[in-house]
Formats: sequence, structure tokens, C-alpha cells
Amino acid sequence: MKVLQIGVGKWGMNHFKVWKKFLEMGLITDIYLRDPNVNFLKYEDKHIHINHGGYSAIIDDIDYVDIVTPPSTHVDIALKIIDLKKNIKIFIEKPVALSVGDFDRLHFASQNIMAGHIFRYHEGVDQVRKMLNTNAIGDVEMIYMNRLATREFDEDSDILMELMIHDLDILSYWGLLNDPMTMRGTFSESTGVVHMMDSYGVEALIVGSWQHPEKVRNIKVVGSEGTIELDLMDNRHIRYNNQLIPIAYRQPLETELHHFIDRTSKSNLIDIKNVMDTIYKIHQLRL
Repeated sequence: MKVLQIGVGKWGMNHFKVWKKFLEMGLITDIYLRDPNVNFLKYEDKHIHINHGGYSAIIDDIDYVDIVTPPSTHVDIALKIIDLKKNIKIFIEKPVALSVGDFDRLHFASQNIMAGHIFRYHEGVDQVRKMLNTNAIGDVEMIYMNRLATREFDEDSDILMELMIHDLDILSYWGLLNDPMTMRGTFSESTGVVHMMDSYGVEALIVGSWQHPEKVRNIKVVGSEGTIELDLMDNRHIRYNNQLIPIAYRQPLETELHHFIDRTSKSNLIDIKNVMDTIYKIHQLRL
């Protein structure tokens, strides 16, 4: 199996490290890299190739495409690939698209696109989902979510698409607030606050900032019969009614990309329609 990775920037390098590991494990046979600045990558490995030409020169040999470029380029790149090879499987890092219109264009063009939402592969997020499905804390009443960091502003995106999209997607993955009755947000260049409530009275308060003195990623779910607290930077425990519940660590990006190429999985794609709910929420919050 051959993988073409388009984009080898800061986050793209993390993808490349995973693909290299898969190459060493024999899960894939070749890696093709395409990036304007890819010349700094020098490898003697005959199974790692730098693609300087167009996609058409290699696409017939490629099984999977991994797009890790700036968000504004995702749609055009993906559509070019689809034009060349209709049924090829494509992974696109979040956000898949920056508008509902572009999102719909992609969904119409291909049913073989996997959306990159890494926290669906965080063991703690998955464990909380299972606990909520078994009513471990009774009826969910309130969710508090904080995603704070110190980082440079992303001119190609914004606080909603870059940070808060993760928390909106986690709520969707948990099956919470998929159809909010009220939703409002307040945003500046560096900070956002979103409040949501559905017809059952379930509420969520999401705070995001990339101008905070320390990195914080935590979630608290309050139910009628208890609470669950999850620190996304702690890969060891979940706090359930003040008791620490151990969780088994798995590297989320590695798990996500392995899922992408796993031919044995009955459904090895997070079809982009499964994250459509999140994109529509962001569109509504921008109105």
C-alpha cells in the first residue's frame, strides 16, 4: 500500500513520523511526500519518495492520500485528486472545509473521505462516551469544556475552526446537543465563548483561547447522578465521582491513521457527513 502525504509542515511532520513507523512495521510499502518546502527532507530509504511533479504522474500507484495543508487549500487539493482517481481514499485534517458550501462540494464529490478529528481517538474521550451510553451519571445536565493555549494566531483559520471545533466534535461524537435549541457565541481574534442548550435542557459552555499563559484542555460532564471529569492532557485517568478510573493509553494520531488504512475494518472512514453537524454549528455561530 502506498501513501501520498500532501503537506509536511509542523503538524504534517507528526503525520510523517506515523507513516514512517507504519513503513517500518510493514503496514505500508511506500511514502510519497509533496510540499513546497519538502527539499529539506533527505532520506536514503528507497521507499520514501519526494514528489516534485504533478499528482497525475504518480496517482495511479497511490492507494491513500493524506492532506495536511493549510485549511483554505483542502477542498481544491481534494477535488484535484478525486478528478484524477475517483474512488481513492482521502484523509483530510480538520477543518475539512471552511464553509458549508465547500463541505457539501466535497461530500458530493466523494464518499471516500475521512475527516481528521483526532480526539475521537483519545482513549479518555472514547471511555467517557461508553460511560454516557450506559447512563453512568444519569441524565446529562451540563458540560463544561476549556481549550486554552499560548500560540500564534492562524491567519488561515480562526478560533472556532482551529480550537473550538475539537470540543464541538467531541459533543457530536458523544451524541450530545446535536440539535441545540439555542446557541450563541462571543468571539475575538484570540478568544471564544460558546453556550448551547437543547430542548431537553442539556447545556454546554465551551471556552477557547490561544492567548492563555498555560495549556489547558479539560472537560467536566455533570449529570443527575454524578460527574465525569476528563483532562485531555492526562492519558492515564478519568475522574468519576471523585474517583480516579485508569485508562489504557493509545497514541491518538497513530490510532487514527491506522484506522484510515485498515482494510479489515467494516467502516474504516469517518465519512465527512458524520462531522457535518459540527460544521453547521460553526456556520450558525458565525451568523
